[in-house]
Amino acid sequence: DHAVARRLADSADVVIEAFRPGVMQRMGLDYATLRKTNPDVVYLSISGFGQDGPNAERRCSDSVVQAFSGLAAMNKGNDGMPHRVGVFAGDVITGLFGFMAVQSAESASWTSGFCLLAQTATIFALCTNAIFSMKGTRRRRRTTHVRFAANATITTSAG
Repeated sequence: DHAVARRLADSADVVIEAFRPGVMQRMGLDYATLRKTNPDVVYLSISGFGQDGPNAERRCSDSVVQAFSGLAAMNKGNDGMPHRVGVFAGDVITGLFGFMAVQSAESASWTSGFCLLAQTATIFALCTNAIFSMKGTRRRRRTTHVRFAANATITTSAG
C-alpha cells in the first residue's frame, strides 16, 4: 500500500529502491517528493543501467549484469561458452557499493542524500583491469557451489 510506504519513508533515515527509472516517482516515493517531508533522508536508487541513457529502461538481473559487464566472458567453461560466476556478483558488489554510499552520506554533512548506483557499472569497476588484460581466449573452470542457485548459459533459438 502506497500510504504505508509513504508513512514509513517519511520517518526513515534511509530509503533504498531498486526499480527502473520513474517507478518511484509514479508512486510519489521519489527523492524530491520525500525530501519535502523528510529533509534528512538518505535515498539510494539502484538500477541495472543507470537513470538515463539508451539502456536505462531495460529490465536487469544479475545474469544480465554479468553478461553486459564482461564478467561472464571472463568465466568461460570447458565448452568455450561464457558462464555466470557461482555467486550473484552483481547483487553482492552493488550492495557493497550501496552500503558505502549510504554510510558516507550518513556520516558526512552532505547537502543532498541522493545516491545513484548502476549494477553494470559496479561490476565493470570490479573487473575492468581483468577485462582489458585478457589476451586470446582463456578458459576457466565454472564456479558453482550447492549453496547458490543453479545457473548456466543456455542456448536459445535466438542464439
